[in-house]
Amino acid sequence: DAEAARLIAEALRLGSDYVVDQMTNNSEVWGRQFRLELQRVLKAEGVFQGPIDGSFGPATKTAIKKLANNS
Repeated sequence: DAEAARLIAEALRLGSDYVVDQMTNNSEVWGRQFRLELQRVLKAEGVFQGPIDGSFGPATKTAIKKLANNS
């Protein structure tokens, strides 16, 4: 899960529209542990300030988009 989150974050940094779409509109298919790990990565990147709870609500989705736009 940690490696998958790292790879997804890298794809976001590269500006992958597909990954942004999957993480913001289809995140429920990803396991909770992966979602927790991605939130940790987003927090470490400085784009996420919310709780690490595995729920991809508005704050997580905004962070995902921010990371993708920082590329």
